[in-house]
Amino acid sequence: MNAWLETWGRVQMPEGAHHSSSDGMMTEQQMQKLDEANSAEGQRLFLEGMIRHHQGAIKMAQAEITSGKNPEAITLANNIAKSQQAEVDTMTELLNKI
Repeated sequence: MNAWLETWGRVQMPEGAHHSSSDGMMTEQQMQKLDEANSAEGQRLFLEGMIRHHQGAIKMAQAEITSGKNPEAITLANNIAKSQQAEVDTMTELLNKI
């Protein structure tokens, strides 16, 4: 992806760049609750957090699918959206079993 950004004359993401909680990343408070949780509660919190995280990835991929101009990036976004949705579906099934 950084090669694409360089080709397009865009700023590359720094190594280890972080996302915000608005795009599905867990907050420090949520991570603390996960760390302190018992087994069943920890499983529930982990799945809920990962579902939100994957939904954030789907949202970003959809933005590229809708507004993107590079066919390779759009193909990648379609693949990401599809695979992340499959994982959300699996995690939702697991969450419903807890």
